[in-house]
Amino acid sequence: MPGYASVIEQAPMLLSQYRYRPLADGATLELHYDQMLLDGLLEEAGIRGPGAQRPALLLWLVVVEDGVSEYVAPGHPALNALETQARRRGLPLQLPLLDLEDQQQLPPERLWALPEEAVRRTSGRYRPDAILVGRLESAGGAWRSEFRLFDKAGERAVTPEGELAPQMVTVVDRAADRLFGGAERQAFSYRPRGLVLKVEGVENQEAYLQLVGLLRQTQGVSAVFPERFAHGGLQLRLQLDTSVQRLQQSLDLESRLEAVPLIGYGQMDETGVLQYRWRGQ
Repeated sequence: MPGYASVIEQAPMLLSQYRYRPLADGATLELHYDQMLLDGLLEEAGIRGPGAQRPALLLWLVVVEDGVSEYVAPGHPALNALETQARRRGLPLQLPLLDLEDQQQLPPERLWALPEEAVRRTSGRYRPDAILVGRLESAGGAWRSEFRLFDKAGERAVTPEGELAPQMVTVVDRAADRLFGGAERQAFSYRPRGLVLKVEGVENQEAYLQLVGLLRQTQGVSAVFPERFAHGGLQLRLQLDTSVQRLQQSLDLESRLEAVPLIGYGQMDETGVLQYRWRGQ
């Protein structure tokens, strides 16, 4: 798009800080830019960004194979493609817990046939701004998908074509274009606030549910919002009514969690990052 080139050329002067986060095979570099300067440059270039408040999109995705319907498992290529494109578009993608309540209200074998009212009612516990319901079916070595997007304006159907990954890119792009393009910034409930907690070693749904349950019972944690769950890693955002230091003290007493240091991070505040490794039983 016209205007972006001039903004990117000025990236070095906009850099405010950088941090390294160690990984098993190297490190991740995080770059932080001056938000006010960047917003000013975007405005001068005529580029309207989504702003600080973004639409939280809740995803219910069912995979049908050999006539059996199941909710998509972490690490599935379709889910990976959806999450990757959602990050590119800056669209927060939420996944349901799929606990007993979810399974009873929205069983996977009936999800696609359930009326909009039932989907919205069950999704209400996650407080999303929009809901994406998808159905994937494998036939003859190819994938066919169809999606329904529910937002404040109503329902929209998306039936992409092509290979699996491009289909998922199309779905995210259609959702992002609709949500970012037709609503005021302040209309969204999602705010990127709260402490980010990254946990490695969450390899299955049982570990996922155990961890989320543990955090919700931890003193000082007022809310837990899962953000990403893929490749054995879980990212959550915690809202606290205590200090980060007290939270760390509580988590350090939990034998199933092992702290992982983040190189380059100083004093933690309510918008900082903590990282742990799940050790299980």
